[in-house]
Amino acid sequence: MAAFDVTCAKCGARYRLLRRPAGNQLKCKKCGEMMETDLPPAERIDRTGQAISGHTILKRLSNGELSDVYRAEQLGMHRLVALKVLGDEFASDTAAVDRFIGLAKTVAGMHHPNIVSIFDVNAADAPYYTMEYVDGSTVAEMVEKVGCPPVPDALRLGQAAGGALTHALRSKARSIRIAPDTVMVNSSGEVKLLPGAFSNEPGKDTPEAQAVVGMGAFLYLLLTGREADPHARKFEPPGKLNPEVADELDDIVLRMLKGPKKGYATAVAATQAIKHYADKLAGVEKPKQQIEVRGSRRPPDRKTLLAVVAAAGVCVAVVAVAAFIIVRQNNINTLLKQIDIAFAQERYDDVIRLGEEFIDSYPSNRNADAVTTWIASSRQKAEQKKRQTESDAAIDGVIKAASAEPLLLKQHTAELEKVGQTYADVPKMSLRVEAKKAVLRRLWQDKMESYAKDALLAVRDQIIRDKKIVDEGIVPPAGDAPPKTFADAYKILEELRKACEQSDSSIAVDGTTYYDQVKKRVDVLVDGEFYRLHNRVSVTDDKEEATKAYRLMIDEWGVPSYAEQARKFLGRFEKGPEKQPDMPPEKEPPKTPEEAPKKP
Repeated sequence: MAAFDVTCAKCGARYRLLRRPAGNQLKCKKCGEMMETDLPPAERIDRTGQAISGHTILKRLSNGELSDVYRAEQLGMHRLVALKVLGDEFASDTAAVDRFIGLAKTVAGMHHPNIVSIFDVNAADAPYYTMEYVDGSTVAEMVEKVGCPPVPDALRLGQAAGGALTHALRSKARSIRIAPDTVMVNSSGEVKLLPGAFSNEPGKDTPEAQAVVGMGAFLYLLLTGREADPHARKFEPPGKLNPEVADELDDIVLRMLKGPKKGYATAVAATQAIKHYADKLAGVEKPKQQIEVRGSRRPPDRKTLLAVVAAAGVCVAVVAVAAFIIVRQNNINTLLKQIDIAFAQERYDDVIRLGEEFIDSYPSNRNADAVTTWIASSRQKAEQKKRQTESDAAIDGVIKAASAEPLLLKQHTAELEKVGQTYADVPKMSLRVEAKKAVLRRLWQDKMESYAKDALLAVRDQIIRDKKIVDEGIVPPAGDAPPKTFADAYKILEELRKACEQSDSSIAVDGTTYYDQVKKRVDVLVDGEFYRLHNRVSVTDDKEEATKAYRLMIDEWGVPSYAEQARKFLGRFEKGPEKQPDMPPEKEPPKTPEEAPKKP
């Protein structure tokens, strides 16, 4: 990891840094001077397209100061997850890794519907953890895109956040940070607190105080579209920025922002205040009835009694009507909650059934349009889920057939592409098809390697047998199965050749097919064994040893080309060295002139 040297301009103290400090500023430990480090940003690898522990990374969602978040597919579960990876520059920082993994484990133990679920935590190599993928946007993004939500919706979101924070406090969260980037709202309108909303390091204030003030800041943003400065002493009432906010709600929000000392003492109290006001706004708060009874010295007359009886009847009727309204509203709220839970748990058939029951029972309710949207979305998602299940079964069928007959690579690949075309509307289908094509090729490759292994084992067995027979003069027993020969190796090669012809011709390396590569290895070994034996016996006078070697090549190898050569060498050896022809008698050299006969 690259190191950076920083020198204090005031006292000259030097520091060696392995990572950038927060805000690119470092406080000198010797003199207290703040130094601008201005270090280059760490370069991180974009892991899009990579595979990590059974997850295929699809897209980078955010690039934070400490970590990156990706959208990924968990292949074993066929679901989308958010995968958070610690920055490469912190991989060797033990303290940073411990904080990163410790926070993930803390949030994993919370188990609340409004807190993002943690699925898997990994501290080895590139530390990461996977969590529930939230298809939505942060609160800040939502307010920026569509503006402030209606007051009832803002209260619903605030109440959900309050319930999550209360649960987190019971789970012994040591620090809480509610900010626009740590709270998300999914496509169903549910609040989801991200792991960044919590920390294992104690803060300046107590977790209870952080939760209460954080809830106030959260509601302030929802109601006004502005972020509340946590260090401000006074806040402009939300009602001045949003005319739909009543004075009573102003008081609730400002009391939260004051913290436990001057406002609400606990997150539970703050959450109950939101719920009480929301119920009152929805008309489900039980009305308080005060009946003033005045005494009289004389008994009432007939008219007075009739008036009292009539008033009592009216009161009873009012109470009955109020009770009916309360029961009716409770039924509505219960039914809406059941629909919401069923939708979150992807029980779309239950959503449709409960939604239709709601529309039939309360057609004029203000939530009827939202329930209708729920029903339509559930029908669509149920169809998608059905298509997803069907596509999974079709792909599994292709992989099962390929496992039984991996040589039919072309056929299986075509079937897989047909499945991809049939279910092209299923999310990520093209990526899944490409991933399964790799599985088909791997099955094919495994079968090819099995052929190659069998062929090379047959060659090895024959070479070992040759050495025992020729070198040691021992004929090994045949055993239960006949010994493998070079002929068996070439038979396996022929099967390999046919298998390659059935496969995709693109499976080749440098223009050489897999069959060509294996055959070359077998040919080299067999050729080497032929010349090893030939060179051994060609220089010997032991006719028996030479005959044994050449007969071995002819009778046992079962390779015609080498048998033919062995016959030639054996014939020459048995014939012996060829006899040289007799040389003609040398002629007498011519005589010198002195010795030559003289003419008469």
